[in-house]
Amino acid sequence: MRMHAEGFVRQERGPYRFDRWHWPERVPTRLGDLLVELTTSDGEPFPDYAMAAAASALAEFAAANGDLLLDLIYGHYRHAE
Repeated sequence: MRMHAEGFVRQERGPYRFDRWHWPERVPTRLGDLLVELTTSDGEPFPDYAMAAAASALAEFAAANGDLLLDLIYGHYRHAE
């Protein structure tokens, strides 16, 4: 799934001093469907190409490496103090 900056949809701001931008489709992973959200500071324009490319790479990694993510989460909780 290739994400592009113009495809993100701004969400209602509410009481926050930043804007949240959601990708309209959730990314299926072994952990469940992943919501991709980007954040920009108050008054900044919508997400740029670099933010969208990083989100796309992360989403592709999560979709392709579900077992690794499960192992990392399990290890974190098993060894957390």
